[in-house]
Amino acid sequence: MYPMYRSNPLLQVLALVICLGGSVAFGQQARVRPPRLADCTTLPNPVQGELCEDTTTDSSRRYDGTAWGGISSNLSDSNYLIWAAGSTYYSRAAATGAVSSGADPGALIQAAITALSSTGGKIVLAPATYTYTSTVPKFPSGIPAARISVVGYGATISLATGARQAFGINRQSLGETIQNITLEGFSVDGNSLGGKNATIFGNLADWTGDGTLEDLDEMSYANLTFRNLVGYDVLTDSNTSTNTSGFIYLRTEPPSASGAASYTISNILIEGCSFTGGNWGVLINGSTNQVTKQRGSDIVLRNLSHDMRPAGATIQSTQFSSTCFHVGSRLPSTNVVFDGLRCYAPGDNCFEWNQVRSGQASNLYCSNPVIAGFTFLNAATSVDYELDGTTEIPSRGQSMVIDGMACELTADQPTGYNSNCLRYGGTAAATGPLDASHVSVTVRPGLTTAAPQLLKTDAAVQVAGVTIRDSVYNGPSITADAASQNYMVSYTDTAQWDINGDGTNDTPEFSFTGLKINTTWNEAGGGTGRVGLFTAIGTANFTFRDIVANVSSNTDNEVVFFWPGLGGSGGTISAAIDKVAFNVIAGSASAKNLIRVPSTTFVTMSGTRASNVSGTTTTSVDASQTAGSVAVGTVALTGDSHTAVVYFSDATGTTHDTGTLVCSLYGLTCVDTSTLAGDTSTQTCSTDWNSGAATPFYAYCR
Repeated sequence: MYPMYRSNPLLQVLALVICLGGSVAFGQQARVRPPRLADCTTLPNPVQGELCEDTTTDSSRRYDGTAWGGISSNLSDSNYLIWAAGSTYYSRAAATGAVSSGADPGALIQAAITALSSTGGKIVLAPATYTYTSTVPKFPSGIPAARISVVGYGATISLATGARQAFGINRQSLGETIQNITLEGFSVDGNSLGGKNATIFGNLADWTGDGTLEDLDEMSYANLTFRNLVGYDVLTDSNTSTNTSGFIYLRTEPPSASGAASYTISNILIEGCSFTGGNWGVLINGSTNQVTKQRGSDIVLRNLSHDMRPAGATIQSTQFSSTCFHVGSRLPSTNVVFDGLRCYAPGDNCFEWNQVRSGQASNLYCSNPVIAGFTFLNAATSVDYELDGTTEIPSRGQSMVIDGMACELTADQPTGYNSNCLRYGGTAAATGPLDASHVSVTVRPGLTTAAPQLLKTDAAVQVAGVTIRDSVYNGPSITADAASQNYMVSYTDTAQWDINGDGTNDTPEFSFTGLKINTTWNEAGGGTGRVGLFTAIGTANFTFRDIVANVSSNTDNEVVFFWPGLGGSGGTISAAIDKVAFNVIAGSASAKNLIRVPSTTFVTMSGTRASNVSGTTTTSVDASQTAGSVAVGTVALTGDSHTAVVYFSDATGTTHDTGTLVCSLYGLTCVDTSTLAGDTSTQTCSTDWNSGAATPFYAYCR
């Protein structure tokens, strides 16, 4: 309170009169100071943990049994100072000098919070271990803008069976707002207690471990700061029906009945924290009840680390609900920032945005997730996301940007799973565009699970489009099942949809620029699998530019750069390919193709061109394709005098029934023609491929 008085002499005088009961002449400068602890130089027979005051530095010191040590807290800056001496805990009120003591530190902290609930203030925990017994300190709603801060550098809160949360919420009525709180600088020891708790703070709470969650629904949160906190020894358990604990949990949870008030989570800052164990680090979300009544904004997670690695392992043995840092889930949110986050071995995702309307992420690291590094998804429900009185599809106005993310896989994944670095998840959910740059995927040599992907879209997810720039995929040696279809990027969506909400269907745009790909994909048990770097099922436009791809494989089947229709059918695919070097540098693959359209699908390749392509590449369409099932008439490979451009012709018209005519359409000269099977032995540029019946063919032009 002192800084505001220093600037106004009259307020200083009034404060002195009120606090000391005396009189001071008007115009006199004065400074009110709370009573001191005992002077360190005069305190007789100190015991370990006892506090004294260094009058020279105006700071407190704690006796460690042999000497007085420093405590980084200024007494005149705290309203309550709490410390430990042996198994007894003490609390001193700065305003009165009154000292309270007891065996339960949680009760002393609660008393300080209660005393400051209407004014705000600072509570300092001196360096010590505070072993809770039966009291979880709880913050009420309505804390003023002055904030209540609990600061405890060097302090550790040790949880107990009767008090399983460091700080809780004291909700008095529905619809309250928990606000203006800072927790900073202390550690929390979860003691592997299990149950369902946010061990540092939040409204997932079973304080006593009796299996019954506290009733803390229907709440809003504003102006909360969590800084430089450490949480550890929290149980990680795949049995989430019994145990699902983490560290910070904020959830709105409106009622299911309509007509309720709006619930918000806003101005949340979580920075400089480290978590070990648990099933999640930070969860900020809403509920399935009334998505239109829930909003999030200005949520910043910065410089955080969460390590869930099992003892003696680097990856979970099975998949379960477990994400390091998650914002969204039915809480449409704007201005979400993930910066400098690290996550190790989650049972699900490292990071997740669920209905994040606008988000920016940078400097992320993810190690050994079971499902994905970063998952993006929306609920399928159309609601008034922009609060403009109209209903929008979820992707309208959505923007997601990533600059800098490293995904690393160093251990074989659980059977049936293969990790993805970037993933669009959900079902029939319209999800907005992603702009990602400086993404890297690194795979440990000798991996024997299915190849991890740079990008995957789950089936039937409506993706507005993806841009990935200046990124690296490095999988030095991956050995997978013989029957598998391995790919680095996969897109699946068989129907067009209205991306921007203007009433007409749109086509998703995928752009890949400046990628460096180096990988060895070996097929176990005979080498009969397939390798396709980029695959697509559905309708989309693709652009590939400035890409170098070096692939080694022992497969005796196909190795393909772009494989539309692999594993499915339907849709229209177009592609522009420019300055791509695709090199199959080893293996006995029967087909090493830049573009491959299998006979088992019905995909139209329209407007597709490839230029400046180098490497051991050809362009192939299965001979069993029929006119109408696939059209690749404008697929082209341009090169030097040792190469030719390959054009497909259905030979149904007199303007394109010979190779000479086909090549002339593009201002080129025909050098040969062939059957769809590739036979050129009896074919020439003047061969008429429509002498009585049209016979589709290839023209080679230069």
